[in-house]
Amino acid sequence: MVGNRSLEMLLSSMKNGAVILAVTLPIAACGSVSSLMGSDDAELETTAQPQQATPELAAVAKQATSGPAGVPISCPAVEQLPDTNLVTKYTRRGQDDPAELLYQANTTNSSASCVTAANGISMNIGVAGRITPGPKWNGGEAFLPIRIAVVPRDGDNPKPISSKLVTVPVTLGEGSPSAAWAVVEEGIVIPNDRRVKVLFGFDDK
Repeated sequence: MVGNRSLEMLLSSMKNGAVILAVTLPIAACGSVSSLMGSDDAELETTAQPQQATPELAAVAKQATSGPAGVPISCPAVEQLPDTNLVTKYTRRGQDDPAELLYQANTTNSSASCVTAANGISMNIGVAGRITPGPKWNGGEAFLPIRIAVVPRDGDNPKPISSKLVTVPVTLGEGSPSAAWAVVEEGIVIPNDRRVKVLFGFDDK
C-alpha cells in the first residue's frame, strides 16, 4: 500500500542520497520470486502487486527535516511488479534446497513524495521489507537488489524511460531473528509528460 505514514515520515526526513535502515524484529518472510526487471532496456510487465502496511515500519520513522527545494506535487502511480516481492539466496551448491538457504527477503510497503523540478518532477521513493536468515547464514551483510524504473503508463510492454538498480546492504548476525529494512532513493526524475508510472521490485538477475 503506497502512503504508509511511517514510511512517509522517513521520506520527509531525507535531504541527499539513499538512506538504508535495518531494525531487528522477530518476523519471518514467505513467498516466491521470479524477477521481471532484467536490465535497463528489458520489457516490463505492469500489473500492480498489492502490498500491506505493517506496524514494524514505525521503527524506521525519523525526525523530519527540511526536504528538497520545489513545490510538493502529486506523484505518478507507483506499482510493484508481480512476483518481485521476494528474493532468496542459497549456497552455490544448494540452489532451491531449504537446508542450503542463506537468507530470504521480501517487500512489505512503499511510499513516494514528489516536488516540482526544472526538468519535470523529482521523486523520492521508499521501499521497506523484511529479511530472514537461513540455516546456512554465518552472519555478515546481505545485499538486496531493488530495481526502480520509470515507464510509460500506457501500452502492454512499455520500454523503460529510466531504470536504476539500488543495492541495499542489511547486516544480519548468525542465528539472529528477522530484520526489517528500508531504503529511500531520492531524485528520480519524472518527465513533464505525466503519462508515466514508476515500477519497483527485487531484481536478482
